Amino acid sequence: MINDSDKTREELIEELVSLRGAEERLRESGAKCRRLSENSPAVVFRFLLSPEGQFSFSYISDAVTRTMGVSAEAVLADSSVLLGLIIPEDQKVFSEAVFRSAQTLTPYRQMLRLMRDGDLVWMDARSTPTALSDGWVAWDGFFFDITERKRDEEELRSNARRFDAWLSSNFIGILQSNDD
Repeated sequence: MINDSDKTREELIEELVSLRGAEERLRESGAKCRRLSENSPAVVFRFLLSPEGQFSFSYISDAVTRTMGVSAEAVLADSSVLLGLIIPEDQKVFSEAVFRSAQTLTPYRQMLRLMRDGDLVWMDARSTPTALSDGWVAWDGFFFDITERKRDEEELRSNARRFDAWLSSNFIGILQSNDD
């Protein structure tokens, strides 16, 4: 086995230069990822599940302030600042889907309803889990506001119901004749 004392001065300098280059590339890559996430209309996150079943975030973009009205710092300090906004009817569905994704290591995708400033909003959340060596599971993903789309869908359904009601109350029938 070769240890550092067996290396020549030139070999050590070459190794140090290589490590510094790798460190700089890593720093540039991290900065690039931060710029991408901060310019995204979606909230980018890293969500964690501990071996004891506790939720936390190790990263969440500042877009969470614009999207949900809570600061990234507050969410990083306490995940319930964000997760507590999920409406009670969706809390169990959320937890079950997270635990299922953790057990199977399959992507998580769910539409959730949350309360933002007293208003109901819809979020589409998507992430991919990774099992970590210490027993934790991490999801890298994003979520974005689909409230307008959900309102448009409801308006279309409502219009279709009104049209069906009008049609059934105003429909007299079709007369078919055969000239033969």
